[in-house]
Amino acid sequence: MSKRVHLNSEILLEKPSLRWEADFLEAARRSVKLHGHWVKPPQKSEEYRELLRRARAANRFSHFVCDSERNLAGVVNINEVVRGAFDSGYLGFYAFVPYAGRGYMRCAGLQDPHGLLSVGSNDGTAELRL
Repeated sequence: MSKRVHLNSEILLEKPSLRWEADFLEAARRSVKLHGHWVKPPQKSEEYRELLRRARAANRFSHFVCDSERNLAGVVNINEVVRGAFDSGYLGFYAFVPYAGRGYMRCAGLQDPHGLLSVGSNDGTAELRL
């Protein structure tokens, strides 16, 4: 996948990189209350660098979801990707304030530029055939 994928005129996916560190950490800080106990995005530079390391794993696809002006709206991860007959993985995502509830994550989560047949939720309650 290239570094940028336009999903539509308002939403694009970006590959995580060092270029996004300051924007990501600011978005994570302003979204602490929104995330509550559900997710804990990196709050420090060292944690962000660990996110980048994990994002490069062979069995994971990580994307930053951005608006048309390239502001960070959230993160979409497809984890534990299995190739072959299954071509599947587990979907995880979170939005940043002020993008929560505005449809950015729904659109990003339904678009798969990696050719997977299905993604499931981490808790096993849902599976989406792509």
